[in-house]
Amino acid sequence: MKFEKKGSATVGIAVFVAVLMVVGAFIWSSMEPKLSAEAVLPSVATSSMAASASLAVIDTDKDGLKDWEEALWGTDPKKVDSDNDGTEDGEEVVAQRNPAKAGPNDGVTLPFSDETVDAETLTLTDEVSRKVFAEYWQARVSGGDVFDINSSGSVIMNALSEVKTPKARTYTEGDITVLADSSEPALRTYAEAVGKAIKENSIQNENELSILERALSKKDESELAKLDPTIASYRAIIDAVLAVPTPKETLTLHLSILNALSTTLTTIETFRNALTDPVAALIGINQYLGVVASLKSSFEGAASWYTTKGIRFDSGSDARYLVGLFK
Repeated sequence: MKFEKKGSATVGIAVFVAVLMVVGAFIWSSMEPKLSAEAVLPSVATSSMAASASLAVIDTDKDGLKDWEEALWGTDPKKVDSDNDGTEDGEEVVAQRNPAKAGPNDGVTLPFSDETVDAETLTLTDEVSRKVFAEYWQARVSGGDVFDINSSGSVIMNALSEVKTPKARTYTEGDITVLADSSEPALRTYAEAVGKAIKENSIQNENELSILERALSKKDESELAKLDPTIASYRAIIDAVLAVPTPKETLTLHLSILNALSTTLTTIETFRNALTDPVAALIGINQYLGVVASLKSSFEGAASWYTTKGIRFDSGSDARYLVGLFK
């Protein structure tokens, strides 16, 4: 279901968290909220908190709309009346008018106040953008300055905490063919089969974060497409490992590996959609190191388990892709 929208604006907010500064722009195109890719990949700022505080109050053209708000609306920070309709930008916002659209038909009401929308059609970016813009709008039209560039960080974090993050599929015993035989030959056969599944479906590709960073800096969908082989590889590995019959004794480590692979896949998939749903990608970035650590831990757990059992494999064995992958 489409949004019922009123007016249009471009939302831009700079978020400061400790000494890290994420400079971004919320894009409001035909009142459809989207967060631009610049907001996704945090960069370490050289500016101090004092510098960010000064940025919060800069109003270059003295029109009552601070420069960061000018970015929000898509107006000119060096022009007092961006739409040339005879009213200064700041006055238009207080009067609940769109400073980027010439009057008289430039009225703006609280976004989404009377719309009907199917929540299933919203990306995480849509959800966060709607929450943040609504808080800004309520504060601004009241004539107050309670929502500023420095407080926006907590507003965005609160909005992020309220959205449903992408969830990886969780595999359980019911998804696995469990064997009663846990003899050493069965354990060896299992390790060889899982190792072969990984070996035959693995590829050599550039690091996912490197691809993502380059895609965002260039705003280039074709760069994001370079993640597709990695995504396809993870899917193929999961399918192949899932098909391996599992001795009862190895069920726990089998599920650990499967679910770590599943979580890694879901995280990389959020990167793939970074230009259309950058909030989801931001969440994925924040989770990435932990996800990779969990994946490494699951394979190390398998190696440790086989070592404890006193089961060793030749260097040329496919099982090395299970028990020696992270050595």
